[in-house]
Parts: sequence; C-alpha cells; structure tokens
Amino acid sequence: MYAIDVFAVLEPRISGSKALNVATNLGFSHYHIVDATGFSGGVWLLWNGSIVSLQVIAHASQSITALVHAQNKCWLLTVVYANPNPRIRESLWTYFDGLAKTSNLPWLVMGDFNDIVCASEKCGGNLDSGGSAFVDWIDRNHLIDLGFSGSKFTWCNKRNAEGIIWKRIDRGLSNSAWRLLFPEAHLSHLTRINSDHCPIMIRLDSNHSITRVCIPFRFQAMWLSHPDFATIIRDSWNSCTDHAVQKTANLVSPLIQWNKTVFGCIFQRKRSILARLAGIQKQLYIAPNPFLNQLDLELSGEYNLLLDQEELFWKQKSRNSWLKEGDRNTHFFHLSTIIRRRKNKIEGLQNTNGDWVSDMCGMKDIVVNYFQELFSNSEMSGDYNLTPQLFPKLLEADLDGLSSDVTNEEIHQNLFSIGGLKNSSSVWRGVLYGSKALNHGIRWRIGSGDDVLFWTDNWLSCGVLRQWATIDLSEELLQTKVSDFLDNGVWDTTCLLACLPDNIVKLITGIHDGLMGVGAQIEKTGSIEHTVVYLHWKPPKLGACKVNTDGSRINATGLSGAGGVLRDSTGGWIQGFAVNLGACHILEAELWGIFWGLSLAWDYGFRDVEIECDSDAAVTLLTSITISTHPLYSIISCCKMKIHDHWCCTIKHIYSEQNTAADALATRSYNLDLGLHVYEESPNFLKDILVADARGIVRPHTVVL
Repeated sequence: MYAIDVFAVLEPRISGSKALNVATNLGFSHYHIVDATGFSGGVWLLWNGSIVSLQVIAHASQSITALVHAQNKCWLLTVVYANPNPRIRESLWTYFDGLAKTSNLPWLVMGDFNDIVCASEKCGGNLDSGGSAFVDWIDRNHLIDLGFSGSKFTWCNKRNAEGIIWKRIDRGLSNSAWRLLFPEAHLSHLTRINSDHCPIMIRLDSNHSITRVCIPFRFQAMWLSHPDFATIIRDSWNSCTDHAVQKTANLVSPLIQWNKTVFGCIFQRKRSILARLAGIQKQLYIAPNPFLNQLDLELSGEYNLLLDQEELFWKQKSRNSWLKEGDRNTHFFHLSTIIRRRKNKIEGLQNTNGDWVSDMCGMKDIVVNYFQELFSNSEMSGDYNLTPQLFPKLLEADLDGLSSDVTNEEIHQNLFSIGGLKNSSSVWRGVLYGSKALNHGIRWRIGSGDDVLFWTDNWLSCGVLRQWATIDLSEELLQTKVSDFLDNGVWDTTCLLACLPDNIVKLITGIHDGLMGVGAQIEKTGSIEHTVVYLHWKPPKLGACKVNTDGSRINATGLSGAGGVLRDSTGGWIQGFAVNLGACHILEAELWGIFWGLSLAWDYGFRDVEIECDSDAAVTLLTSITISTHPLYSIISCCKMKIHDHWCCTIKHIYSEQNTAADALATRSYNLDLGLHVYEESPNFLKDILVADARGIVRPHTVVL
C-alpha cells in the first residue's frame, strides 16, 4: 500500500534476540535498535540503503538521530519515543537543546512525544493544556509543526464511552531550514488497527502536482519597479475604447507576454548577474579595467534591485501586511508563503463511510457529490413556521438605498481604501497598489481651469464649494470657472476671502495652480509635504520603571543585537543591557530586546513597568492576536506571557529620537561576545544621552503630512 524508505518502530514491547529477529524480517536492508527496558520504551530505525543513505550519529534511551542523504539533500532526522514519566521526559528536551546547538542542518523531529501543546489536542478526561516544558522546548528551538491530514487524534486509551480519552501526542516538528528544503512535505495520520496509536507517515513530496493551466492570473507588485511598466499599462489602456472593467480585463494578456519577454524570471536573472559579476571580478584581480569597473557597479545596482523585487514577490505571496519595510525579509516571507501553501493544500478527504480518500479522482467525486446533494431537491420535514424569524424587516428607505445608483464619491472612497498588498489576486487590486502613495499628501493641479466650475465641481478635498459660500450665489455666479479666480497663475486671495471662510481659502491657496497650456483636465500629483516635530524622552510615573529597548542589524553581515535601559521617574539609571544575537532578522532582534527588558525588570522586583520600543511592527505583534504558524511565534509568545504576568505592564511605540539610549546599546552589541551582557552602572558612552533625556532635551523628527 505504501512504499516506505525509512521506517521507525516505537515502544515495540520486545528486546534482545527477539527484536533482532523481527527487525531483520521486516524487509529493510539496514536497521538500528535502541532496546526497550522490559515492555517500556524502545526505538527502532530501519531503512533501505539502496534508496536513501542514512548514518546514525547519535542515540539515547528516548531517541535516535541520523544524518540523511536523499534527493541530493542532506538533513538530520530524529525519531522520538518520549518517556511517559514527565521528569524523565524533561531530560529529553535538554538533550535536544544540546543537539540543536551542535548543528545548523535542516532538522526533522518526529515520533511519540507523550505530550500535547494545548487543550484542544485532548478529548475526554481531566482538563490538560499540555506540558510547559515541551512547549518551551519547541519555542526555544523555533520549531514548526508540520500539521496533519487524517483523524484529529493519534492516541486512544481504548476505554468505554465514559472513560475514553483521545490525544494528539504523535507529531512531526522541523526547523525553518527543513521546512524550506521540503516545502511540499506533509504528515498523515493513518488508520489505527490494533495499537492504541495511529501510525504517522511523512511524505517529502505532495500527492498532487499543480496543474499550471488552472493557475489564475495574478498581478505582481514587483512589476511596478520596472521602468517600462507604466508604458505597457498606458499603451494597453489607451488601445481599448471599452469601459474601465473591460480595459482592466484586457491588461491580462499584454502583462503575461511582457512578463515573459521583458521582465523575465527574477531567479534566473539573479543567477545570471552573479555569474557575470564573478567573471568580472576575477578579471579585475588580474588587471584593472575602467570599463569592467563601471560594469561591475551597474550589475551590482541591478542585483540590488532584483533583491528588492524578490522580497516584494515573496511578501505578496506570504499575505503578511504587518511587517514594516526596512531590512530585506525575503527569507521570512518565503517561509511564510511555504507554510501558507502547505496549510491550504488538500491531500485527502473523508467520504461518507469515514474512509480517507487521497487520489485526485476520488476527492473530486466526494466534492461533486456533496454539493449535488446539498443543492438537490429533497422533502422538507418539520414545521418551519415555528422557526424564529431572525432576519430584520427592512424599511422602504433602506430598500431604496440598496437599489440606488453608485455615486462617484462612493467609487473614489472605496477605490482609495484598498491596501497595497491585499489578499486578492485580481488585476484591479494589483493596479491600485500605488493608491496608498496617491492618498499621501495628494494635491490637485488644475491646468488652465477654464472648464472647471469653481462652485459646483468637486475639485477640492473639502467637497463642493457651494456649501461654504458666504455670499448668495446666483445662477450666473454658479457658472464661474476656477480660472476666474486666477490672475496670471496666482490665486486672487482678495476675491476668495470675500466669498469664502478663511480656512477654505487656505485650502485653495495651498493647491498648485497648474501649468498654463496643459488644458482643462484635472490631474493629481503625488507631492508629499513634510514637517518637523520636536520630541524628547519622557520619564515614567513615580514608583514605576520605564524600559526602553531597541534592535539593530548589520545588513552586510546579518549580525544582529539588541539593547535596553531601565530608568526611574527621575531619569536615573537602574540597569542596562546589550545582547549579541548572532545572525537573525531585525524584527526578531526587536522582540528579543523587549523580552530581555521585561525579564530584567521582573527580576529586579518592579511590578509597575512601561515598555517603549521604536519598532511599530514589534509592538503590533505583541498587542494583537498571533497565529501559531508565525515564524516568530515562540519569541512572541514568551514576550506576551511576561507582559500579562502578575504585574502592571504596558507597551507602546515611540520614535527613534525618544529611544537613543537603547539604540546606542543595541548598536554596540555586535562587539560583545554572544549572549546577554548586563550593565549595573551606566557606560561612559551613554552619559551625554542620559543627561539629555533627564533634562528633557528635544530632538527633531521629520513626519509626513
């Protein structure tokens, strides 16, 4: 039924010569056995050496770890049978911590963990939310649950209906490197026969390949970075005389062709540029050449543009809109995309008999039959007159509103409320990716204004000017044009003030008068205005502790760190810290800074704490719901647990000008040894910053209006 290359047996209840005899007769060429102690424990690992190369590198009483070479890929496999005794089982997590530190290879851990991670993974018996040591181990090592298809639980105590208990204690976990290495890998819960456990099976590839012809067209936001994109859109749009919907639909074919012939595959272009750069730099080592130097600079710039395009490509596919722009997060977006794809993919469906069907034709029949039965005519049973009428009665005015025509104002409002990377694949939403930028500081340019009615056309952000008039408007005045209030391209403020309030006149005179000769067409320009505000660090209330934290990252090397300062209501120094995190994402560094700031404040004895961080993304993550598949879920959960502990703790976002002390510590963390470094006294390089903060010295910050 299944072609198994690697096979594991857990808790076999036999050992010694009997175990060897059974293992040699299971049909595998190689095996490794950790014997059971009586009827307890035991782990067997068996494999076919002709298909997969596997070398056992470590074993213990509760696990076997092997180095696997298959499909030209190398990774670690650990098979687990965790001891039912919680105290003995906790030693396994410590052992795995050491194993994880000794290798950076892709790692898959699977088997019977004899524990759950949340209350929903158990049915029946006493309430159980899972062992904290098991959950902490998963969090510490940033492991990803592979999920499953099949029955919800993997173990049953096989009691009667009153005492039966179900649990999901068998699972597969991997680090992010393994998940990226095998994006299509999935775990299935097979049918339980005689055992109290159901077997679990991991396939490295999907049962079903994607049919390319069925993939819908999706607008790619990265196209906007190409200099020819605006031209292809304008030419295609102007070549069609139909309405806007048809014009939008007509963009599909030209964009597909342009993507193939002009924009090209970014991954192939990356490989090509890297190969050219390697050849150029090799030649420059031999002899200097001005032409090659210039070409090296041009290709490097093109490669950096490709990196930005790749990040935008994976960000759009990952559906993550909360992560702020800054450092490139391509690896994170790629991982998020893979997890989302894997979660959305259907590998099997359960039919009406309770059997799981995984072949494509069988699954198709199940879906078709379900909807045919759902929408087919059937005899209705019961008195439906007794059903409560939960739908409200609509008034005539409401019904008229539902059937009324859509106004231009409604179209504009909804059009410009669409976000940049919404979870939609339509061309229309893609073309509107730049609407957010248009909304920012938008100004009208009126051309000559000869055909724009001053009082009745909606050409100003405050609405039609007729409603603001301070004079009586005759029919003749209502025909006044915008150009009548312009004198050689300059607004006639005296005339404007005579018929409009001061605040409306300020709006009008703040608008560009346009370029003469452009014509009467009203057009918009995305000029963005800025202003400067002055900010300073604010001390906490009396008796409270303020913790400022910050993360930092060197883009060239990926080295990251975090730092923070604990101060009292007078701005006095309590404690500071810097932590060298090695290589990680900037957002992860920000979260680690918050985590250590919370930990030090708690350990110091404070129970009224204010946390401030200049990363809006980190603060948003900690103040909103986070899904368990989030790549940073472990550190987010740790921070949330500390924030919601038995104390008064608040967290808010501030600007970097109010966070200079934490920033100084974070940027110096790279020069320290790996790990946490605590400063009981303020370092000399912070003296001036701390004094300025305590005195309330302001610092300028530029904001967009």
